Amino acid sequence: KSRGVVTGLILGGYGLGAVVFTPVQTVLINPQNKPHNDTDVTRRVPGSFYILGGAMFGMQLIGFFLLRDYSVVLCLPCF
Repeated sequence: KSRGVVTGLILGGYGLGAVVFTPVQTVLINPQNKPHNDTDVTRRVPGSFYILGGAMFGMQLIGFFLLRDYSVVLCLPCF
């Protein structure tokens, strides 16, 4: 019924993900704004992958449990 709303929410989620996760990555990897080749910065990269991957897995798991199975097939009545 509301495909436009669903499509808008999905596309808005892409933009919102960039707005939310970019500052989180900066805080996790380079909070002191050091050069990119600093050893402290490069040491934090693998751990940030685990943290962000766990967060994204948690959100996907929540989305998985929110899925519903429509047992009734919706179609136009046959004339």
